[in-house]
Amino acid sequence: MIKKKTTTDHNEDEFVFEDETDLDDVNKKIKKLRLQLVETEKEKMANLEGWQRAKADYSNLKTNTERDRQNLVQVIKAGLIDDFIPLADSFEMAMANKETWEAVPENWRKGIEYIYSQLGNILTGYGVETIDPLGKDFNPVEHESTGLIHTAKPQEDHRVLQVVKRGYKLGEKIIRPAQVKIGEYQE
Repeated sequence: MIKKKTTTDHNEDEFVFEDETDLDDVNKKIKKLRLQLVETEKEKMANLEGWQRAKADYSNLKTNTERDRQNLVQVIKAGLIDDFIPLADSFEMAMANKETWEAVPENWRKGIEYIYSQLGNILTGYGVETIDPLGKDFNPVEHESTGLIHTAKPQEDHRVLQVVKRGYKLGEKIIRPAQVKIGEYQE
């Protein structure tokens, strides 16, 4: 049996064991409590690691979701812009024939040019750039060859000599390559 004995000197409790079996019981309880403490520490570490993993997973999820959202916005933009490109082509074809274009009344021409300008501003507002390859070396990533133009000038070999249709890109993504005719040097 364990008896509690209070000393008057320091106001501390002191325990006195009456027999050896009481000491064994206390040692067993201490050992049991130490095992529980070790298990509790392991559980605490497992919970901490789980929380840290969940936090990292959440951070990765946010990053991936934002990247996916931006990619989706780019795809939607590209699709919308792709729908506007034939309209821009139609304006350019209408204005390309100088003789017919100048035969149209001036006020009507100015109105059409203004509408074409608005379309250009919309495309620019979406970040669309035109690919202007005239006089540059042929680049199969940005240009699509629709034919050859024979040239006697060696410096025009493999260069874009005529643009059939403009090309467009959104950032680094080519929406439509420029359709061009390239020079082929012949002596």
